[in-house]
Amino acid sequence: QRLAPELLGEIFLCCVPLPAEPISYQDAPLLLLHVSRYWRDVAKGTPQLWQDAHMGHKFKLDPCLIFQMWLDYSSSLPMRVTL
Repeated sequence: QRLAPELLGEIFLCCVPLPAEPISYQDAPLLLLHVSRYWRDVAKGTPQLWQDAHMGHKFKLDPCLIFQMWLDYSSSLPMRVTL
């Protein structure tokens, strides 16, 4: 059985690093996207996961693409961005 998406989303929120931590593929929320399709859908549907973006890390992908992902997934919630 699966946890309800609302409950799983709340658990995901407890996994997010502090806002000052640079974005990493090894941490939530990006890591959560790679566990299963269900977890990916829940993570994408939990905009609070995507409210904080510290862009101080060098990425293998274009930082603009990463930032756009955060904008898309944060939905209409306000974001806190640090460079």
